[in-house]
Amino acid sequence: MCYPLRKGVTDDQGAMLIVNPLTAWAFLLIAKRGGHKAIVHTAAASSLGRWLIPLARERKVKLIHVVRKKTQEKLLRDLGEEHVFDSSEDGFDDALKGACKKLDATIAFDAVAGDTALRVLRALPRGSELCVYGALSEQPAMFHPGDFIFANKTIRGMWLSTFFTPRNLPQMLRGALVVQRHIANGQATAVQERVHLEDMPAAIDRYAQSMTDGKILWVPSKS
Repeated sequence: MCYPLRKGVTDDQGAMLIVNPLTAWAFLLIAKRGGHKAIVHTAAASSLGRWLIPLARERKVKLIHVVRKKTQEKLLRDLGEEHVFDSSEDGFDDALKGACKKLDATIAFDAVAGDTALRVLRALPRGSELCVYGALSEQPAMFHPGDFIFANKTIRGMWLSTFFTPRNLPQMLRGALVVQRHIANGQATAVQERVHLEDMPAAIDRYAQSMTDGKILWVPSKS
């Protein structure tokens, strides 16, 4: 479970390499294996969501972003993304459904759960797949039986730790090198704070209120 760091990749960026950047890489592997042309991603303004953008562009996979705030929508549009939808806005469900049909988006990765999972699954075309990999809402994921019975849609979980199989390891090692190339070219995970162990409880509370601002890194010792 060790990855060599390329020259120019800092320890801070190396510490964050395995989770968000490689999860974004894993999403693209899953989409490619399933023959999916476009991806829907919730919590799209997150660090993982921002990593998905350059990796998807490089592989010519189209993205549909779902966010929960207007400021998050602006952040992604400022990065050049066209298909960004705020789930708190009126008309969100119809707009998302229209984009999924237009771009032929047949897979979604959901980090929110709750009714977001329900709304995203309902927007996807027949035969689509939803991968749930988080629960930021801290609510059970909700679904309508008709999506499974009549529209032949499927749902499954996705956890990076179980994705690290012998079959996937060569691809993940390649992904680690590709991601580091992007880091060396300026695509880095934002860090909002570096704190020591005794300060972590308060830092975790601050992070929960402002996840979009970047990661909080734990520095083991003051020495």
